[in-house]
Amino acid sequence: MMAMQSEGKLHRKSVDRTWPRSESRVHRRVPLGVPIECHSSTKITGIAENISVGGVLVRAKDTLPWDELVTVSFSLPGSPETLQIGARVTHVVPEMFLGLEFRECPAELKQRIEAYVRSIPESQPNRK
Repeated sequence: MMAMQSEGKLHRKSVDRTWPRSESRVHRRVPLGVPIECHSSTKITGIAENISVGGVLVRAKDTLPWDELVTVSFSLPGSPETLQIGARVTHVVPEMFLGLEFRECPAELKQRIEAYVRSIPESQPNRK
């Protein structure tokens, strides 16, 4: 069991230690590989490993607490514009990864992410 704190309440969350595991995702996830910043009470930087219209996986040495609300800043490949999206930390692997769920993603930005996801062939496992 792992203790989690949100809104001043302490919660217990079981940790599934089996990996890799089968995942059922609502949205298709594709490789990204761009720098990303996560802003909350602190700022961390990392690499956005993959993305879907629902969220992003960030590889970072520093991590944030589970359920933390953040603003992420990154650019999609081929675009000079920096996207800023409100997100929530939904998964943490200390000193390795943050799973972020997009919470405040304007329709225009969601459409840009959807277009990027569609541009990556399904048979392409990695963008490296």
